[in-house]
Order: sequence, then structure tokens, then C-alpha cells
Amino acid sequence: LVRKLLLRGYTVRALVRSADMEVLTGIPRAVEVVAGDVGDADACKRAIKGCNKVVYCAGARSYATADLYRVDQVGVANLAKAMQDEFHNKAQKRSGVSFKSKRTLFRFRGEESLAGWEARSVVPKESGVMGMDP
Repeated sequence: LVRKLLLRGYTVRALVRSADMEVLTGIPRAVEVVAGDVGDADACKRAIKGCNKVVYCAGARSYATADLYRVDQVGVANLAKAMQDEFHNKAQKRSGVSFKSKRTLFRFRGEESLAGWEARSVVPKESGVMGMDP
């Protein structure tokens, strides 16, 4: 998979459990290697930094329930959260530049610009869901 991605022109970064010579000999030199575990949220954040796609190929080393849970549940959640944070950070950096940024619908400059608009304050309801104050 890694070689095919490289041949198609992608820049590849791999999160590996250990960066020892046995592991590194099987990985092409063009791949950036990040040592860590999918169960570690900080390692996932380091691996995701600057990426816009993820291919998840991690597998548990045993059939123990704890190991399967760490890789299949926690690992996927950590990488998804790290990717979500990365996209959020990128959106914050380009705020106001991208067509995907928030847009100003109307700029209120004074009391006269409020004519024709109904302004209400937003308060939290008892259920914890935001709502409009009547």
C-alpha cells in the first residue's frame, strides 16, 4: 500500500510502534516515520500534523480483548479526533480567506440598521440545548 501511494505521488507518513532497524528496513526511505502507538492520543496528533488523509491499517498483536479494544476502538477514535483537530486548526488559519469560512450576512452599524430586524437573545434551555428566548 505504501509503495502504491508513493508511486501515485502522495507524501506518506507512517505511525509505527517502534522505530528500530527491523521495522525501518521494510519501509521505503521516502516515508516519514513517526514512532508511537494508536492508543496514545499525542502520538496520533504528531502523526496527523500536516496530513489531509488517513489510511488505517493497524491491527492488534493478539486476540486479547484489551488489545483489540485499544487498537480497534481507542486507536480509531484517537486518529479521528486528531484529524478533526487538524482540520479545525487549518480552518482557523485560513479564516476569512476560504470560501468555506463563515460569512457575514449583515453588519449592524447602529440603531437605524436594526430596522426591520427582530433581535432576540439566545439562552440555554433546561435540556442543555440552545434555544431562542421568546
